[in-house]
Amino acid sequence: MGLNRSRGSRLPVLSTSLGRAYLAFIDPPEQLEVLHHLIGLEQKQGLGKTSLSRIKRILGETRSNGYAIGDAEYIKETRAAAVPILVGGKPIATLNLMVMPAMMSIEEVEKQFVQSLRDAAARIAAALSR
Repeated sequence: MGLNRSRGSRLPVLSTSLGRAYLAFIDPPEQLEVLHHLIGLEQKQGLGKTSLSRIKRILGETRSNGYAIGDAEYIKETRAAAVPILVGGKPIATLNLMVMPAMMSIEEVEKQFVQSLRDAAARIAAALSR
C-alpha cells in the first residue's frame, strides 16, 4: 500500500471520511452551497458519480453518529474513520485514522478507534479555544 501526499495535496472531499466529517457539521445553508459546488466540480472533471440526495443522506448519518467512516471508497486499500474538531460548535478541521482492510473490518475500526479519535479531537479543540 502506498499513500504518499505532499504539502498542498488535495483529496476529494465528498468521498473521504475526512471531508465527510467536516461537511456534516457545517451549517445547513453553507453545507448545501458547498455540496452544489463540489458536485459541480466532480461533474466538470468527469467524476460526476455523487448525487446530492446520496451525499446528504451520508452526511446526515455522519452527523448523527458524530463521525464518518470510509470503507475502501476513495483508496481501495484503506478503511478509515474521521471526527470533526469543533471550536465554538463549528468544524475547523478533521482528524482521521486509516487501516488496511486485511487488518480489520470497518466495525472493528469503529469499535477500537472512534472514541480515541473523539477524545483527541476534544483535546485539540479545547487547546485551540484557550
